[in-house]
Amino acid sequence: MKERRIGVGYFEATDEMRILTNEVLDSGRISYGPLCEALEHEFAAIHGKEFAAVSASGTDSLRVALHAMKIKYRWNDGAEVIVPATTFVATVNVVTQLGLKPVFVDIEPEFYCLDPLGLLRAITGETIAIIPVNLLGQSANMWTILDIAHEEDLLVLEDSCEAMFVKHMGLPVGSWGDASAYSFYMAHLITAGVGGISLTDDGDLYELMRSLLNHGRKPVYVSIDDDDGLSGDALHRMVVDRFTFLYPGYSSRMTELQAAIALPQLRNYEAMLARRQAVASRLTAGLSKHNLRLQLPAEREKGEHSYMMYGIKMRHGSKWPLVMHLEEYGIETRDILPLVNQSMYSQYADSRPLLVARNLIDTGFYIGSHQGMSDDDVDYICEVVDRFFRQ
Repeated sequence: MKERRIGVGYFEATDEMRILTNEVLDSGRISYGPLCEALEHEFAAIHGKEFAAVSASGTDSLRVALHAMKIKYRWNDGAEVIVPATTFVATVNVVTQLGLKPVFVDIEPEFYCLDPLGLLRAITGETIAIIPVNLLGQSANMWTILDIAHEEDLLVLEDSCEAMFVKHMGLPVGSWGDASAYSFYMAHLITAGVGGISLTDDGDLYELMRSLLNHGRKPVYVSIDDDDGLSGDALHRMVVDRFTFLYPGYSSRMTELQAAIALPQLRNYEAMLARRQAVASRLTAGLSKHNLRLQLPAEREKGEHSYMMYGIKMRHGSKWPLVMHLEEYGIETRDILPLVNQSMYSQYADSRPLLVARNLIDTGFYIGSHQGMSDDDVDYICEVVDRFFRQ
């Protein structure tokens, strides 16, 4: 029955990737180096931030940003961090792993991001931060969330692992908060297999993130050539400091090989983004005849959508008959991030209604909307959905 295979993600090795990868291998330098630095500088510039630190994963980038905040602001264990009730488990895991308490807030029924009204109700005297998630490729309502955060004197860490390059109210995703984290995992907008990056304008947070990514080492020594050109007392201080550890950190550094794969994609992001948006537009045009049955992606006013994925929600009934129909025809699907039904989070979720998020678990899924899809692939998906509703 599978006439073709249409995945949720896409990767194509390019000549530039092969050239850069071979240059890394020929250099004998595969640890953090000039390609990682270039990736940091270029990514930060695109998103309007001063500092960037690459890491081994988007989860690591989120973790070290939150950990840096905890150190700088001397948060106590058990302090509350507000998170949306629909997100990938990593958003919540980093909170609990750092000894903080996640507080789930329901999501917007149209965009599936953190609901600002629910956010207001969830703030207590123990709340110290908010982690809004820019889900499936577009921004949360950062304008309103930031207003609330400033009024309540809360820090904001944007989980932008599923969105990059696009804007909300004229500002790039991930540029609103005190820090942000992005992912280069498979099926994401840029992929290096794994990998991530944290952004901030706060020099103190940046230095702390740098340290935490490298075992808590004193951040004066990030790269193996940081001591090049030094002599005398300066060299002596560097030799001593490079094995000075300030915090219990992580081994979470990116390699030059990952940067060699990610950089060419970054430099081609505008074409990639345009194609993803064109694919999504064609999907919406082809599926809109089923609007009474399906809720298709909505774009936030004064916002842009990068369509990391194309989210679909059943308006009535279970998603599973349609999901299995698509899978049987070779169209890959994924759940829209079921979280509050996971037993390990029951202690945080069971006391809250979270009606929209709970409903989305039963009704919501996504398919691909990437630059590797042809117009014929899109038309095939629409025809397969048509077949389902003709049954």
